[in-house]
Amino acid sequence: MSNKIIDLIKTALIYMLTLSMLAFSGIYINARQNAGQGRTEVPFEIQRIFEIGGAFFADMNEAHFNPVQITVTLDGESVTAIHNDDLISRVYDDFIRFVILALFNRSAKCEMLDRAAGESLWQKAAASENSIYIRYAGDYIYPVLYAFLSGNFDSVDTSGDIAKVRELFIIDADPVFGVSRDSEAI
Repeated sequence: MSNKIIDLIKTALIYMLTLSMLAFSGIYINARQNAGQGRTEVPFEIQRIFEIGGAFFADMNEAHFNPVQITVTLDGESVTAIHNDDLISRVYDDFIRFVILALFNRSAKCEMLDRAAGESLWQKAAASENSIYIRYAGDYIYPVLYAFLSGNFDSVDTSGDIAKVRELFIIDADPVFGVSRDSEAI
């Protein structure tokens, strides 16, 4: 009789372990599938800005618009943050955001340069004693960057010359100006 009770207990424990394993696997899989659907998901009413140019990216969120690299050069000395989400977000949001908003606002002038003039200005910006270099993960048109940084998605203006930004130098001159290029110019 004791062998039957022990076998019954073993069988019950095996069933309980199997059920708990299935339950925890389901919880784990559900958590992994929903990992990117946090508070930074783009609300439906502002997803329309990604429809520019025939492409629609419904899964984009604000984290996609954070740079992957920021280098600040002051008096010839540089400090760089690369792929550090917390540090880059803090520096970008607290210090650089306002300069970029000023560069990309409606009154700013965007001028497309030919390849030689653009390369010459880029080299001059790279040699500058005081600058901020920003590299994004992808090519973004600057009105979209402006919309995300300002929170104003109703006034995305795509008329006139629209530059794609992959890399950006902000130069401390009088006046402060920016030089950008996309992945095609790299």
